[in-house]
Amino acid sequence: FIAKAQVAEGEALDVALTATSDVVATIPKLGRDKIKITANYNGPLIAPITQGQEVGTLTITLANGNKKEVKLVAAAAVERLSFFGRFFRKIGL
Repeated sequence: FIAKAQVAEGEALDVALTATSDVVATIPKLGRDKIKITANYNGPLIAPITQGQEVGTLTITLANGNKKEVKLVAAAAVERLSFFGRFFRKIGL
């Protein structure tokens, strides 16, 4: 997985995020330390979440300013907690 996203009202507290496709880039030796990789999503995500649901983007910025964006999806499904489950989690039990 690439990153983890917090999940609200779900049976799990977070979900792994993965890219929809492989990311391939030719990187010069001199620019490797200037690569910036950012996972962007609006969180916390609200359950229920289905496996493969698009939840954000992965942005790769190279030293020369070129950018590549790839969709991020949930690697697993997260079911919504029941009313009582959400209540007990809210009060810390």
